Amino acid sequence: MATQKQIEANRRNAQRSTGPKTPEGKARSALNALQHGIRSSLAVIPGESREEFETLYDAIRDDFQPTDSMEEILVRQIASAEWRLQRMQRAEAALRNSIYKAMQTLKVRSPNRANEPNSPSAPATSAETSGTARSPAQPHDAPRVCRAPVS
Repeated sequence: MATQKQIEANRRNAQRSTGPKTPEGKARSALNALQHGIRSSLAVIPGESREEFETLYDAIRDDFQPTDSMEEILVRQIASAEWRLQRMQRAEAALRNSIYKAMQTLKVRSPNRANEPNSPSAPATSAETSGTARSPAQPHDAPRVCRAPVS
């Protein structure tokens, strides 16, 4: 439980920290939680080119040649959806690359995997030979199976 002195100090501090004041600061802080932009309400997020988006939009607009405002809205939505799909594909590629690099790092750090526990080529432990753990032939993500001793 906070003391009265702590509560008063907290109130004084809260009066000083009221967030960004300028429009630029507010715009910047609105993007604080932005990580990958997959669910962003913005079509173009920081790090992407507004000009490239407009080029895509113009190409789609030229293809569909909207004749009224509703068709114009639909063309804008198509361009936005395509832009986001491309963003998602870039994010997937980056994720695959980082996973690949992490796997390569693990291989480099442990060239002699036979000495690691749970390695398929590692010597069997007493738990493994008693049938209470995975056999070396089972994949690492297989569920553990407890077997009753055979008599």
